[in-house]
Amino acid sequence: MSEETATNEEARGVALEKSALEILELARNAAGSFDANVFLSSELTERLRFAQRAALQYGTRRYLYKVAGFVAQGSLTFDDYWAKYDRQDVAKRIVDMPAQTTWRNPPEVFETDEKGNPVDTETEFTRGFRELVERLSLWQVLERVDRLSGIGRYGVLLFGFRAGSDQELARPVSRMRGPDDLLFLTARHEGSSQVTTWNEDPTSEFFGL
Repeated sequence: MSEETATNEEARGVALEKSALEILELARNAAGSFDANVFLSSELTERLRFAQRAALQYGTRRYLYKVAGFVAQGSLTFDDYWAKYDRQDVAKRIVDMPAQTTWRNPPEVFETDEKGNPVDTETEFTRGFRELVERLSLWQVLERVDRLSGIGRYGVLLFGFRAGSDQELARPVSRMRGPDDLLFLTARHEGSSQVTTWNEDPTSEFFGL
């Protein structure tokens, strides 16, 4: 648990104690009254239930989640999810199964004739695509990035292109001269890739991404 989270939990405990003291003061001011006794009992019972739900004991001096080493709500990071995926079989199965099922039977790419019927023979395009799939292990890489996307909030598919100079590396890729310009594909998870800018154009199909 971070220092900031621990400080927040201590502040919550102080607030609970302060509330309990305020309730007792109200009861003293109305001492001897039946309504005051009912009020005191009701409020203290409600505060006790709240403390139990908040995992607080001994007058808020013990925070059970902290003692047990649990991560505070809202403080989970990618590393926490990765640890679950890496060490717990059920979590790993939940993440892996949809991606493995999806890519178990990869899509079939083919060309059609003028009437829209599939061409039986291999064309120049389908041969080039098949060679690309085999050279880059395309379906395996896509299955991996699909799995990694299920651990955190997103996954990244990194394209490695051939560049003739440092100046070309500094510019976005506009077009390829051929399939050989694509050198490699690599899958990355959230922990190894950080989003620095988001698409803020509301008219874009990628708005918010």
